[in-house]
Amino acid sequence: MTQPKINALLHPVRMRILQTLAGGRQLTAAQISERLPDIAPATLYRHLKTLTGLSALRIVAEQQVRGTVERVYALPADGRPVSTSELSAMSPQEHFDGFLAFLMHLLDDFGRYVSQDSFDVFSDGVSYSQAVLYMDDDELAELASGIGSLLNEALRLEPRPGRRKRTLSLVVVPQVEMEKQPR
Repeated sequence: MTQPKINALLHPVRMRILQTLAGGRQLTAAQISERLPDIAPATLYRHLKTLTGLSALRIVAEQQVRGTVERVYALPADGRPVSTSELSAMSPQEHFDGFLAFLMHLLDDFGRYVSQDSFDVFSDGVSYSQAVLYMDDDELAELASGIGSLLNEALRLEPRPGRRKRTLSLVVVPQVEMEKQPR
């Protein structure tokens, strides 16, 4: 994958659009706009065009509405805006840059949360933690499959009164074995 494509996909607004369509959702620009009300419509349309041009989104339907064409957007058929082959072709620097953008996006989300006039991490269900696991590859695959199943169920839930939009971020990093230093 090229650096310009990575940079384009890691734009904060584009990342939010991609997240909105996760879980197999198929939404019009108007429906995406309802879920991202802080993004101006003209800005949203510009980013949708960019994402479609990068094949990170696809148009799954079009219909004529009051003299204009309304498009329905979705992630690619496999649900990934970046293909496995593109990920495999990324350089170490590209992976680092992508991870850094992910962390910055996460920091931005958390910063908006704690900048509210009032918040309660307990009643809001906020958590951040880290756990060290000792697993072989098969055990990790089983864990990932279980998490994936639960996550897919949660991604199918649609907005409604009483449901609050929440972000769940998962990172798995194998630890590099360090040589024991002499004392």
